[in-house]
Amino acid sequence: MSSMTVKELAKDMGLSELMLREAIKEEKFIYFAWAIGSGKRVKIYINRERYILWKNGYDLELLKRYFNDLEKSK
Repeated sequence: MSSMTVKELAKDMGLSELMLREAIKEEKFIYFAWAIGSGKRVKIYINRERYILWKNGYDLELLKRYFNDLEKSK
């Protein structure tokens, strides 16, 4: 699992870094980005693979079920 920076994601989404940070803190992108902590010290984590799936319009829950079924069939 790789991560990406707020700067990379903001550029890709066409948002300012501040706007993106606030959206992540408000849990607008819960599928691929998390804010850890509170107050002035907040760590942002962005999962690159999940972001790419979200960007391409894939439902993460359906993908999880698909891979689980695939594992069971082996």
